[in-house]
Amino acid sequence: MGVFDQAARFAAQSEPFAVVNRLVRDLGNSFTFTGWVEPRSSSLPGEDERVADLIAVLAEATEPPLTWFLIVEFQAQTDEKKLRVLLEESDNLHTRGRPKEYPPGLPVLASLVYLVGRCPCAIIRMMTQNGKGLLFEAIEWNLCDDDANTALDGVASGLLTWGTLFWVPLMANASEEPVIRRWKDLVDALPSLETRESLIGIAMVFSELAKCYLEWERVLKGWETMTESKVVNTWIERTEERTQLRERREFLVRLLESRFPNAVAADVLSAIRDNNSAQILADWLNEAFVAPSIDDFVRFLRK
Repeated sequence: MGVFDQAARFAAQSEPFAVVNRLVRDLGNSFTFTGWVEPRSSSLPGEDERVADLIAVLAEATEPPLTWFLIVEFQAQTDEKKLRVLLEESDNLHTRGRPKEYPPGLPVLASLVYLVGRCPCAIIRMMTQNGKGLLFEAIEWNLCDDDANTALDGVASGLLTWGTLFWVPLMANASEEPVIRRWKDLVDALPSLETRESLIGIAMVFSELAKCYLEWERVLKGWETMTESKVVNTWIERTEERTQLRERREFLVRLLESRFPNAVAADVLSAIRDNNSAQILADWLNEAFVAPSIDDFVRFLRK
């Protein structure tokens, strides 16, 4: 699991209602979040196993109350295969339930939370003309389609929980300075130092994913809550390292394409974009400036 998925899991588990309420708000049912269950099922030796990011337990306000599962999958990049994986996870959960407390056969909802970009497809339709077959539709939450100002209004008015603040850097207009300052003021008003530190750390990670890290770092730099937290400073340092690596990779690609137009093969670009070593990228950059030809650069890259 990547750092962005880890950050999303941390945020969701720290304050579940922001995520769960957002996912179920348009379904028409009256759901209440009651807890998390173990994503890993009890499988037999040799069986393939799909492990969801998170699985929430919901209580529907019926008489008697009905228990539902909600699978939550976070996506930091587009993956067209993920929907099929989600179908398999849903079948596994419905078929097996969870030992003791949750028997097999409970209804399952599934969701795809796209931290950046948009879900390419949320429906698998395998049905005949007369309606026989299977229709599987996941709940979509594309963070980029939510407006940061609207989210901040909701938190300020009490209509949305404080956990919404975790997700603001991924929303539309999140790079604007007034938005970041409003976010800071709302975080400052929270009573728990630990909560404030968690929000700052996750915000810096998410702003890096959304490519607005420099704007957030500039506005928040020097903030007492931010500068005094060793945990937050560690997250920020790691985020800055990732940002520098990404910028170095992008510069190297532009340099090669400028020096050798239409000659840089796709596998070379992939090798550059997949590399996470600062030293190797520095060596490749030095070579890219002096290599007589793209073939010379490729030979150096493959050493």
